[in-house]
Amino acid sequence: MNFSGISPKHLVAAFVALVLLSQTAQAETFTFDPAHTTVLWRVRLLGVSKTTGNFTLKQGFLRLDPKAPALNTVKVTINTASLRTGVGRIDTMLKGADFLETDKYPEAAYKSSKVVLDPDGKRAKVAGRLTLHGVTRPVTLYVVLKREAAGTTKRKKPLGFKGVMAIKRSDFGLSKLKSAVSDDVKIIIETQVRP
Repeated sequence: MNFSGISPKHLVAAFVALVLLSQTAQAETFTFDPAHTTVLWRVRLLGVSKTTGNFTLKQGFLRLDPKAPALNTVKVTINTASLRTGVGRIDTMLKGADFLETDKYPEAAYKSSKVVLDPDGKRAKVAGRLTLHGVTRPVTLYVVLKREAAGTTKRKKPLGFKGVMAIKRSDFGLSKLKSAVSDDVKIIIETQVRP
């Protein structure tokens, strides 16, 4: 799957359909492991370089029901105040009144609405809605199943995923400094889920 040029954004619903391929036919809830989840974002500066930062996961859940796929849901929440770039003054600016306003909007959340599996069963296109900076917009998440970890039973195996989404920050009321910072933001999620 080619992730370049993905149009529209924060996470994570395709996991629902993908996990169905390796689980039994009973409905089950999976939890994202915060210790094994990374949420990265990337923007272009002045058209010549890229800056990357990260957020921490607050919580993430997958509800899987093989007998009723329309009921499968994913909810993911991140702490916006956890933003880190490695440069203190940039972190302060991005958390402040001109951008994320993390005091006012301490969380961003993604909830799935539809999952479409590729024929190989290890990739999915997920429709969902992202709430960021007090604004909710439809965002597509592209997901790849990276690995099934070894476990004592198949049901208990943790599963690893990579998800990619792209947004325009202006769609979420984040329009400052567009001449210097690209409107396009790519978000990359690496996570492990457990039953």
